Amino acid sequence: MKIQGKSYEATAKPFTVTMVDGSEVVLILSPLPPGFAEGEEEEIPQPKLPYRIARQPKTGRILRDENGNPITVPDEQDAAYQRKILRCGMGRAARTVYATLREEPSIEWETTSEDYPKAEEFYHELSNEMTASGLGAAQQTEIIRVAMELTGLNIKDAQEVAEARFPDGENPRPEAGGESSEGQGQDDGIHDLAELRKVEDAPVGMDEDRNRKEA
Repeated sequence: MKIQGKSYEATAKPFTVTMVDGSEVVLILSPLPPGFAEGEEEEIPQPKLPYRIARQPKTGRILRDENGNPITVPDEQDAAYQRKILRCGMGRAARTVYATLREEPSIEWETTSEDYPKAEEFYHELSNEMTASGLGAAQQTEIIRVAMELTGLNIKDAQEVAEARFPDGENPRPEAGGESSEGQGQDDGIHDLAELRKVEDAPVGMDEDRNRKEA
């Protein structure tokens, strides 16, 4: 499309990246291709949030619904889930960096899609290659921010998207978890759920755990 006889398409531009060793490298960054965002979830799916059995923080007894079934709540602190989230963010970052550097003639990639037919594995290996070559998390975040701006996102949105690619994964619990867990004696965060806001003061009734010793 042209407006008043002129095209206003986003174009590639040079960007100076400070590598992890302090040296500066000028790279050509291109706007992300049409439909790039739509393919992200398909190629690198977001990990499914695990659930665990809810317990009374004070007593450790299992909370049950009106039918006597254990109540489950999201477990965002599950160690296995945290690792999957971190891996997902790193893969998505590599995918974005790889796309915006597609017109940079000086880069020679060692990782190829032929070696890793599955997209998720391909971008994970690309992430390792980038990090080993001096494009760490900070460098990738800056490149992603510029790529988003070139593509048409405003600065605030671009910064948020760039930073979201690298979850901080702050001190995940050392014990591995599965699709559900039954941690006991911890503040399980259920106070944020409306139906369980007053659970600490709830009387012991249907939440009585006859199998407490087995948990």
